[in-house]
Amino acid sequence: MQILDRELNTPKALVFLDFEATAYTAEMIEFGAAIAVLNKDQAYVPLPTTFKRYVTAKHEIGFVVKKLTGINEELLRKEGRPFGEVLSDFRKYVGRYWDDARFVTFGDYDLKILQTTAYLHEDCEISYVRQMQRKNYNFQRFIGRYIQDDNGNPLSLERDLEVFSLDFDGHEHDAADDAKNLMYLLMAVRDHPEILRERYPKVLQSMASKKIGKPVAQMIEKLSHGEDVSAEEWQRWIEDYFA
Repeated sequence: MQILDRELNTPKALVFLDFEATAYTAEMIEFGAAIAVLNKDQAYVPLPTTFKRYVTAKHEIGFVVKKLTGINEELLRKEGRPFGEVLSDFRKYVGRYWDDARFVTFGDYDLKILQTTAYLHEDCEISYVRQMQRKNYNFQRFIGRYIQDDNGNPLSLERDLEVFSLDFDGHEHDAADDAKNLMYLLMAVRDHPEILRERYPKVLQSMASKKIGKPVAQMIEKLSHGEDVSAEEWQRWIEDYFA
């Protein structure tokens, strides 16, 4: 899909990120990632392994987060590692793609988690954090332009997957699985622009009805049904609207 490829600038690799964090302080407790690399046919191909690490936290996890993720203090004591070590392992995981990769998130919250955790854990390699921030791509912002709910809001990752007839693979709120499913969603969007073409007029019509006005919504509705709109018809709608 050209519009998506232009925004991504066709990097050699897309690194999909998802983090789980403490409820009140947004400190990372789980780091998940998946990679898709560009092949000679300009298609992105997933690498077979994902990245998953638990991160030791300085603050309380919180009941809601424990319930959603299954991560608790005992698990972090056994399997958690300092953020600096996890970040170093992640850099090795990305490997030779590091300098020509885009780091894809679903929304802005993961960057907040990354920033907060880097601030709390000064032993980390800050240049790695800066690279992920600088080359971040918020895919929710892209897909949210063309697929929205009835109130004009972007959908969750799970609901966006449903639009493309994809079942969630794995467990929700598992950082590696969330990253992997974000990868599947972007690849589906890239492979099936016809679904965006079908949904986008509905977004425009809803936006026009709420923010621009009825004449634009009427025009979009007719055009979406393959009907022409004449200058005389448009002028009549404007006159009726401001009668």
